[in-house]
Amino acid sequence: MTGDRDIIVPSTVQQYWVDNATSGSYTLGIRTSSQGTPGVTVAQGERAILYCDGSNVVDADTATISLPLAVSQGGTGATTASGARVNLGGTSVGIAVFTAASESAAQIALGLDPIEGGTY
Repeated sequence: MTGDRDIIVPSTVQQYWVDNATSGSYTLGIRTSSQGTPGVTVAQGERAILYCDGSNVVDADTATISLPLAVSQGGTGATTASGARVNLGGTSVGIAVFTAASESAAQIALGLDPIEGGTY
């Protein structure tokens, strides 16, 4: 590269992993088209995990992001694993299968009779 560059990303909720492995000591500015320059700057040799909230790109490591992150923004909308499973559409049977501690427990959750040895 011959200079610093801006990378314009879509104004959609998205996560970006950026590795500025350029050979010169130039920066990459990551932003949306409506966001002011430079957005988030990644120096040469640096890596960053960035988050676009639909309007602006922010550094996910240092940004203040409202938690819990809504399902519509790529999160679960919950602060517990059980709440996340429900918010993501888990049914009582699906959750029971997902959290089953053994094959026979999963079979019971599905309404099957587990047979010794696990075969039918």
